[in-house]
Amino acid sequence: MQLELVPLLNVERELYDTPRGGQRFRKYLQVMQGGTDDVDLLPLVALNPIGKEHVAAVLDALLALDAEAVAARAIADASRRLQRIPDVLKVGLVVADDAAGGWTQRELADARHRFEIDAALKRGWATALLAGDAPEAALALTPFPSPNSGRGANPGEAFRGRCG
Repeated sequence: MQLELVPLLNVERELYDTPRGGQRFRKYLQVMQGGTDDVDLLPLVALNPIGKEHVAAVLDALLALDAEAVAARAIADASRRLQRIPDVLKVGLVVADDAAGGWTQRELADARHRFEIDAALKRGWATALLAGDAPEAALALTPFPSPNSGRGANPGEAFRGRCG
């Protein structure tokens, strides 16, 4: 499978430079639609365009961590492992606000993201949702140890070691 990262964190952050309100919402629609009548940057559907200041702080933290470089390495690894699958997907990271706002409710957004995927696949997108509840959420992006690192024989072991 060919996976291609489409950098979106700076796009998201630039939206938050516009004062909260109708102007920011209109800019969000323009950016998301890319001058078309459809959604061009599908992952941005999950972004709360009228989110409060904490979302900008989360985006700043993700940018400081170079989160998209971490994602690019993970995507390259996934592409290599899935090379026998002939599909092509674009991948975007998006902060789904779930604190101090009403745009998303984490559990429902996560379930929709995981199970209502036909529209995303039809458009050739995969979206990585990132929690918007605190800048510390960015720390969840630390990569799993590679199988050659000596800290885990496979990604499943690394996952169990971090979460179990």
